[in-house]
Parts: sequence; C-alpha cells; structure tokens
Amino acid sequence: MKKISSLLIIAMLLISTICFSALAAKKPGDIWTIEIPISSEKPLSMVMAEYDISDGLAFVNGYGSTRMIVLEKNEMNFLGVSVGNVTSSSVMLEILVKDSATRIETVQVTNVQGIWEDDVAAIGKPVLRTVIVDLPLRGALPETEIDASETEDIPDIPDIPLPTVYPNNTMCIMGPRLRDIAPGSTDKWYMVTPVDISQDGEQVFPLVASNMYCVGAAIVAVKDGQLTVSYQTLEGVTVHSEYLAIYPDIDAAVADNAAELGGESLKFGKPISIADDLAGDTSMLLLMCNSVTYDTDVKGLCRFYYGAPDVKNLFEHMQEIIK
Repeated sequence: MKKISSLLIIAMLLISTICFSALAAKKPGDIWTIEIPISSEKPLSMVMAEYDISDGLAFVNGYGSTRMIVLEKNEMNFLGVSVGNVTSSSVMLEILVKDSATRIETVQVTNVQGIWEDDVAAIGKPVLRTVIVDLPLRGALPETEIDASETEDIPDIPDIPLPTVYPNNTMCIMGPRLRDIAPGSTDKWYMVTPVDISQDGEQVFPLVASNMYCVGAAIVAVKDGQLTVSYQTLEGVTVHSEYLAIYPDIDAAVADNAAELGGESLKFGKPISIADDLAGDTSMLLLMCNSVTYDTDVKGLCRFYYGAPDVKNLFEHMQEIIK
C-alpha cells in the first residue's frame, strides 16, 4: 500500500456527534477488567482508589499494572504500595458480571489518591465505567442482516427512523467496502480500513453497523512496537461475537477470502507485536466484523450515508492508499 497520510482529523469530524460511554458487551459470568490510570510528578508511594460497584456486579480482584504490595482490596476500595521508581501506573479491577445483572451495570470511580509521608494528592480522575450486559433476547428474533446500499445518498428530508430492532447485524470499522476495491471478491458490504502504524499514537475510526448507522468507535493504538485494536459502542448496542483480521495489502485479503471470515480472529485489546506478528509492516488493512444487536432508539445513533460527499472523498482517498 502507499504511505498512509493522516486520516484522524477527517474520521474524528465524522464521529464528533457520537458519545461513546460503553464498552463491548459482557455476559453473566464474564470477568470485566477495569483500568484506573494513575500518574504523579514524583515517584508513587501509597496508592488508594475508592469506587462504587452496581448491584449486578461483584468484586473479584485488584492489583497494580506495575509492581505493588497490595494492602487491601475489596468491593469498595483498593490500597497498595508502589514498588520502584514509578510515576505512572494503573489500578486494575477484575469485576464479575452476576447472573442477576441488568442490561447496564456500572463502576463509579470516586477517588484516586497518592499518599506520601508529607503529602496527599489526587493522582487520578473520578470516572464512570459502564458495561453492557448481553442478556438473552426475549423471543427468538430472526437474523435480519441489513445492507443499506439502496440508501447511500443523503435524502432531501431528514432521516427520522421509526423505532426498529436490528438483531445479529454486522459492525465494521468505517472504510471502503471490499467489494468496491476488489470487484468480484464478495457481494457483502464488509469494509476494510487502511492504517499507518509507523508511529506511536492513537487513531480513531467510526464503527458502522448494517452499512447504515454509526454505533461506536474503534481505537487503533501503537506504543513501543505494539499494536492494539480496541473499540467502544454506544450504550444499547449489544455485541454477540467478535472478528478481527489484519492484512498487509488488498491482494492478501482477497487471496485469503477475507469476507468469509474463515481465519482465526485476533483479540481486541491484546497487544500485537509489529515486528514479530506483522513482519515489521507499518501500512496495514483492518477487517472487523462483529455481530451486534441494536435498535434505532439508541441514544447518539448517527445515520451513515456511504454516498455523502465527505464520506465519498474520504473513501476515495483511502482507496488510493490501498491500491
């Protein structure tokens, strides 16, 4: 692929109206790991975090992302002593999703402090962590995979959808459709996204479901030679399954019959070595195909039009990069 120029600003403009407050769905019995970042101008000593866990969740474990001697860990607070000359770390909480969980459960981090012999100071920010619980659907909804290609252009009148449920639809990272880049390779609307992973930093791209709605954001992060792909969905979008593949170019994607999703999925949130796992290539194609259920009452849902001028311009630029 050609060298990838910055797409972040354009992509961020397209998702500026979307609020991403929830993470990928969990099921009853799953362990949800929460990271509470902490940092200080001087080496950390004693670390304290306080939090409120909603009724559908249960505390399992707490530890530091760097070496810590844990003095106390329970459903209300964490207390540990940092070991070594460390100024930034994280408190990691492992939370069980109970069988009695409701669809939305939360962990409210209320206080994060560093304690030294002569000082007490805030070393983290209060934050609300939200999880969507993937509860069984009432009544067996049929799979109704949507491909909204027939409504790609912006209509003359605003699109105000009636409340509709879309069960078991595909969600992709926004990008050109594989069938448009490689005609004849597939008839599905699945999108591929070119990314430049040559420098440390984060890139954010919208998530598109049913080729029709923006339902979240994908975060592509590079740090110290490691690539991590993660995502957030709007509250009310339930994720049933995940699929992630990375290709060096479009020819490799076509040769692998990428749209069949037959390979082993990479793990979201798990660091990937650019040197070892990707042969040092820094221009890659991402293919994400998650199965999701959502409805048009989801707060922050944004209509996506493949034929909109700004989207067409972006995709034309992306296709030039890919080819």
